[in-house]
Amino acid sequence: MGLFDDIKKNFNQAGQELSNSLNKGTEHVQITLNNNELKSSLEDKYKEIGKKFFEEKKENAPEGFEELFKEVDEKLKKIEENNKKLEELKNKDNKENKEDTNSEKDD
Repeated sequence: MGLFDDIKKNFNQAGQELSNSLNKGTEHVQITLNNNELKSSLEDKYKEIGKKFFEEKKENAPEGFEELFKEVDEKLKKIEENNKKLEELKNKDNKENKEDTNSEKDD
């Protein structure tokens, strides 16, 4: 019976070690996930601060920020231009679709 007791003891120890390792691994994963969530939230806050700073100071960029403000302003203007082009294309497509529908009715 001593042999089976030794085997049982070894299995119990191995199971306990495996359980401890899994718990450590799970804790590691949970901490890593939490850090990733915190970093993502922090990035969002940095963006929010930057946007607010830009909006409040865009008329008179603070010293050292002139080039960054200029780049942001250029990109905003380009987005506005692109949106106007998209709207024009949308209106053109709608007009062509209406013309196609009208010509089909005439046939």
